Amino acid sequence: MRPCQDVLTVQFPRDVLRSVLTDLPQNDSTTLDILKSVLTLLEASKRIWDELSSVLQDQQLCEILSISTEELGLLRLTAMPPTEELVKELCKPALLQKLLNVESLPVLWLVLRRLVLLSDRPETAIEIRALLPGVMENLLFANTAITVKVLNIFRNAMHHLGKRHASPFALELAEKILPLFNHASSEVREGSIRLFMDVMDAVLWSQKGSMKKTVRRALLPLLFHMSDETLSVAQVRISELSSVQAVVC
Repeated sequence: MRPCQDVLTVQFPRDVLRSVLTDLPQNDSTTLDILKSVLTLLEASKRIWDELSSVLQDQQLCEILSISTEELGLLRLTAMPPTEELVKELCKPALLQKLLNVESLPVLWLVLRRLVLLSDRPETAIEIRALLPGVMENLLFANTAITVKVLNIFRNAMHHLGKRHASPFALELAEKILPLFNHASSEVREGSIRLFMDVMDAVLWSQKGSMKKTVRRALLPLLFHMSDETLSVAQVRISELSSVQAVVC
């Protein structure tokens, strides 16, 4: 199916892109997969990029997605190749928050992938920290691509924000991470465990008591999965288990 889809994208890029954003089920993982494949082709085709840019300037999308013209302009930026100038234009937390609330997996994925970029820079990670509680809610999605983006955003944020800014949401984040230890995707399993370690480091001493309860709940899943079929996951579990035991003790 993929070769046929690629041919259609190359021959009729506008139709495919409009279908992804307006006609296909917006909460279906297949719709998101099509968008991701389109963006892969976009890297090698200026024509596809021109069509995507045109579609994302269509004012009809404002009505379909229930967003403003300004929010649509920012959505267009999320699809553009990353540059220094783009980072400056993207860092508009209020507008990004509105886009995070749009009920569309393709839109959500576009926004999250640029939040990964913003969270990876100290100066912009601070500016978008108010978005993190909303971003956290997307860990509940069953879609692996969305979950991976969220995990990457929080790993970046934990690195740059420091305890003072990260501690307020650390306990809630730790609770949401635990079920991901047993996720079907090895990438999610490994990312969630590494993030859990970062979260433990981010908790202030005043919250250590509450954190220990969550940490104890993590011990058994980590112990049972030390023989994970994916070597990198098994290795990080062993490292994590040592850190977890240190916190509990």
